[in-house]
Amino acid sequence: MGMLKSDPVNPERGVLAVVALMCLAETLSMTGFAAYPAFLALLRDTWSISNSEAGFIGGAYFAGYMTAVPVLSSLTDRYDARRIHVGSCLLAAVSTLGFAFFAEGVVSAAGLQALAGAGLGGTYMPGLKALTDRVTGPRQSRYIAFYQHLRDRHQPFAAACRLAGPRDDLELGIWSAGGRPVGSRAHRFFRPGASGV
Repeated sequence: MGMLKSDPVNPERGVLAVVALMCLAETLSMTGFAAYPAFLALLRDTWSISNSEAGFIGGAYFAGYMTAVPVLSSLTDRYDARRIHVGSCLLAAVSTLGFAFFAEGVVSAAGLQALAGAGLGGTYMPGLKALTDRVTGPRQSRYIAFYQHLRDRHQPFAAACRLAGPRDDLELGIWSAGGRPVGSRAHRFFRPGASGV
């Protein structure tokens, strides 16, 4: 009796899987970023909070992000970037779920938003380092550029808004800082009933 032979592993296929997984993780980690703005009007009325309090909750996300980015990015020099990336994704997921199930007002919502922001702060740069550490070969620069372009062009944010927010007229409400629609091609793709871009 001979040993069973397995199919040879295609290294290019493995690299594509890693890149796709990292891009998916980036997109999903941004869902928490999109959830609060998508439901802001409903939450403001439900919790009877002022516009200032609503802004404070939204700002807490960015405070958590700003605090975490330099710390978590520099930790990738001492620790495996994969661990930091996975831990940050878990923090973002748990705090976003915590926000959905346990936030009941300004204090709890702001705290959970700050934790979600910190989680997002540990996804992009540690994810980029994890990717550059593991993807090699002649196409490495192409894969890295794709990962960076995905984040820079806001497609994860557009997809996250589609996953997190109400479905009506969402395309009209997502704008970049420059005043142009963000990821408009991604919006058409994610529209219910759409056949693609």
